[in-house]
Order: sequence, then structure tokens, then C-alpha cells
Amino acid sequence: MALPLPGVPISLNDVRNEFGGPNPIYISNYYAGGPYVPAGTSGTFGPVPTGGTISIANFYGTQQSLEIVTMDVGDNGGGAYGYNTYLGIGSISPNTMVFLSNGYCDALYWFADFGLVFNVEAIGSSGAFNTLIANGTSFSSGSARFFSGSGFSQWVWSGVDNPLGTSGTIQCVFV
Repeated sequence: MALPLPGVPISLNDVRNEFGGPNPIYISNYYAGGPYVPAGTSGTFGPVPTGGTISIANFYGTQQSLEIVTMDVGDNGGGAYGYNTYLGIGSISPNTMVFLSNGYCDALYWFADFGLVFNVEAIGSSGAFNTLIANGTSFSSGSARFFSGSGFSQWVWSGVDNPLGTSGTIQCVFV
């Protein structure tokens, strides 16, 4: 559950309850990209800092991730980049989505003809997650076209630039 919006007091204990972490609680444990707050975490006042000045206000509206996926970006030589079992490109870990009843993710890729595609072999709802942060770029589930069929769920963000890159290892976060 997300931390409250401004106007409701929050404490370091609230931040620890949301993101985990040790006692005693030090705000320096909660830089984005550290052991508790995923890179790309953002709230009411923008991204949580990765270094430098950090305050409790940086955590208004933030939320612990549902799933963090590491992807080795593949390229099919025809304009598709990312992970897709049918195209035989890339890999992800983990490939089961806990927040979708441990459904198997068989595609998280970008293709110019479709845009960004996330496909899971599980029945889900369009609101199963709020945001996909793909390699630092945020995509709202509400702005995707959602499809659900016999044993699968799919989100498609049409007309977007490639957020995955063309090679390398990246992180995708579902919140």
C-alpha cells in the first residue's frame, strides 16, 4: 500500500514498514537504487534521490514494488527488443509474476509495430499493477490497452519509443 500524500504526517517507521529495512532506522538506508528502495521509485514530489540530500518528504506517495525483474535485452534482428519466448530473444529473472498468481511472463518487449508489450500466462485485471518502470521510464497500466483471454493477460502501450534499449541488462519494476 502506498505511503500517504502530503497533508498526512509520515515517519521513518512508515517508510521502513513500506520498504523494509533494519532497526535502528536511518534515512540514508532509503536512497533509490539501494537495498530497500528500487531504482526509479517516484512519489508526489518526483523520484526518490539516489544520493545527496534526502528527506521524509521524498517518500510521500511512494510504494514498494510488486515485482522487480532483471532483463537481458535481446534483439531479433527485425526491430523487436527485450524478452519474448516466442521470438526467442532475451531473458528475464524472475519469469513468474508473484503479483499475478505466479503467472509465467512470456513477453516483455518493444516492437515498432506494437509498442511496449507485457504478456503473462495468467488471468489478471487491467489494474493488477499501477505502473511499469521499464529501464527508468514509467508506464501507467491505465494508459495501456488491456487484453485478457483464455489463460493470458496482456498490456500494450502503443506509439511509445523503445524504453528497453537494444542490448544490455536492465531492470523493470512493477508497482
